[in-house]
Amino acid sequence: MEKKNGFKINPESINEDFFRKFKKIKAVLKRREIVGTIIGLAGLATAFGMAHSVSDSLKKENSYVLDSVETDDLSTVNYIGPEAALAGLGAGAKVANVNPKDVSLDDVNSLNIIVNDNKCSSAFFEDVCQELRDDGVIFTQTENCENVDRNNSVVISLDQLYMSGSGMLMFVPYDNERIGDSDALALAMETGFKENGLVTDDICAGKIGYRESIGGHIQTRVPTSTEEAIGTDKNISFVTISFGTDNKEAKDVAKSIENGLARYVYYQKEKENGEDLIYRVAGGDLMDDIKERFFGSSAREIDYYNNLGNDLNKIYADDTLRNPCIADRESFDENNEIKLNIERTRQY
Repeated sequence: MEKKNGFKINPESINEDFFRKFKKIKAVLKRREIVGTIIGLAGLATAFGMAHSVSDSLKKENSYVLDSVETDDLSTVNYIGPEAALAGLGAGAKVANVNPKDVSLDDVNSLNIIVNDNKCSSAFFEDVCQELRDDGVIFTQTENCENVDRNNSVVISLDQLYMSGSGMLMFVPYDNERIGDSDALALAMETGFKENGLVTDDICAGKIGYRESIGGHIQTRVPTSTEEAIGTDKNISFVTISFGTDNKEAKDVAKSIENGLARYVYYQKEKENGEDLIYRVAGGDLMDDIKERFFGSSAREIDYYNNLGNDLNKIYADDTLRNPCIADRESFDENNEIKLNIERTRQY
């Protein structure tokens, strides 16, 4: 996932001298549960042996993070990727050799997937569904949100209702108290699409539609059609992927959905109980309310991760905020290869 306000770091310069150059930052790197010793091996193993040890370690945990930050300038703070682990090991070591994580097709097909046509071009929608079927993905196909209110299911709505041109948006629930992992589903899809060169403009949690009042004179803003059709008491994860009027390549969209589903399945194995990944700011919310939602996150971390420019007064009702913990989830990191393990078939 692309970090905000980031700056590029030369992996060979990750050392104490590097950090001393930034006088305003006192940063402590914390290594999270990395199996195998990196520091202290110098002189005890060959460069090849050390690189091999690092590779094994990174299979267990792929990231370094800033454990604590004391700074008045948030623009210089950045999350440090796995390349930091290779500092000082020589030019021959590469992170790219980390093995990908495979997710089985059976695990994906156990999700009870529903793919919903919400005002899409019929030919485009049918082509996407055909590509998914050819890859063995099992799902129920529906349109106009009919029969999407099924407990313990995953609903993916494709629409061309809310945008024009070549853009793309994803919508998560407007209701902050919804049951399900819809936030994780949207973040997984965002990463899955990005892997195929399809960048999402944003993830939103707003009221995007309109409903006419009696007589047809006044319109009331409502959430997406998909959210309106799903009962609040149902344990359903759902996302609306809204394309502009310029059609994407059906094969790219289908492959992106498969990547997103694989990441969603992977997230179920690494998630922490009760974590709220995306929150729609409600009227009257205080920063303490949001920090409680994003337990363990400071106001400064929320500020930085959501690109608020060190100005918490920029938070308004209906704004969509992301939990900084997202940076630590392998599921949403495009540099962490997570793929659906499939063989091209034609299953109907």
